[in-house]
Amino acid sequence: MELRQNQQTSLQLLLSPHMRLSIDLLQTSRMELLEKLQDAYESNPFLENESPQEKEFAFDGVVLKQRANRNNNIGSIEKPEPSTLTDVLIEQLIDLRLSETEQKICHFIIKNLDENGRIQDLTTNDIADICHVNIEQVENCILKLQQLEPLGCATFSAEESLFIQAIAVFPNEILLHQLINEHLKDVAENKLDLIAKKLAVSKEQIEHLLDLLRMLHPNPGLQVQGKITPGIIPDIIIDEEVSGGWSARYNQQGILSLYLDEGYLKKIQSANKKKEDQNYISSHLHKARSLLKAIELRTQTLLRIAKVIIDVQKRFFIDGVMGLFPLSVAETSLKLNLHISTISRAIRGKYLSCKQGVFELSYFFQQAINSNQNSTGVSVDKIKHFISNYIANEDKKRPKTDTELMRFLQNELKIVISRRTVAKYREQLFIPGSFERKRNR
Repeated sequence: MELRQNQQTSLQLLLSPHMRLSIDLLQTSRMELLEKLQDAYESNPFLENESPQEKEFAFDGVVLKQRANRNNNIGSIEKPEPSTLTDVLIEQLIDLRLSETEQKICHFIIKNLDENGRIQDLTTNDIADICHVNIEQVENCILKLQQLEPLGCATFSAEESLFIQAIAVFPNEILLHQLINEHLKDVAENKLDLIAKKLAVSKEQIEHLLDLLRMLHPNPGLQVQGKITPGIIPDIIIDEEVSGGWSARYNQQGILSLYLDEGYLKKIQSANKKKEDQNYISSHLHKARSLLKAIELRTQTLLRIAKVIIDVQKRFFIDGVMGLFPLSVAETSLKLNLHISTISRAIRGKYLSCKQGVFELSYFFQQAINSNQNSTGVSVDKIKHFISNYIANEDKKRPKTDTELMRFLQNELKIVISRRTVAKYREQLFIPGSFERKRNR
């Protein structure tokens, strides 16, 4: 075996500590940000708060500042037990013994699940591109996440969630697996005789399969309680202006207002210092300045995104859900000249308050459904509103099937939509299929 030395040229993107800090703060939730700022304030003497609480100590005649113990300042903050779907899934990753790359992929997927446990607005190709991995790695991670509790999360459809649960809970019910894979459309339309004929079984056996099907969860993520904490504090507040427009402001409530203590810095710099003291001062001064820049960047990024939301969704702040327009993360990234991943990090876990209530920023990023009446398409939530109202006013003795709902949307509202998509939106509204609605009346 011959040993050789080879030179190889490659390009690598290395993030500076300041860039890492900026990315970290950008994707941090409000409560996590409060804790990070409190930690920084207590450990860095060059950071000052508008309402400081501190002790003092000295070395070589120079007075240094030592903050009060964190537990005395924010004793009311306790680490909560995992209560959200994100928390529950991330906690289980420890047992999977994942590589560093797999952990990165799994964390990204988990943080992009909707409340139903479904991967929202992303394909495996999108995930691979954003995480800089290959599709096979993404697919392997998705398979691992699908086996965590609640079973059947990290899927792309309710059918996929049901099939994964059926395999695990009823491994020997081959007909049930076939029913989910091939005949859910017929189930939704109550075509039991047709299903019995296709599967070559009796109608009684179909009723048995439907009883098993009802034991599964099309939206497994909703089994986790406490998805949204009551009394959540919004990051952005939308105010109505006297002129009739709308403006966005950052909500500083509960967030430390940190700044660089220039007076204290001059006092320290003018004193005689040992070399180790100089290193300490230089390091903490650099950290203080980097943190303040990262905080400002986070604030300005959220405000810029809020401005785009106001521009695109201004009718929402007047008419509510019927005023929602389609808006994509990619479109916003182009408007702001920011990377798609930056927008995704910024809107994750952040909230906006307006007269209609408090909404997660991601709520305003609505997928466009084609419409022959509107070149920009129709937002998903607007379609859900149409479906909900239509079902609420239907003939109770003859509930509308998903196919009939589809035809209503296509013919009356000129919305280009499939029956499968109608079924998905109906399930997300917690509305049973026509068979169940008729059976329960």
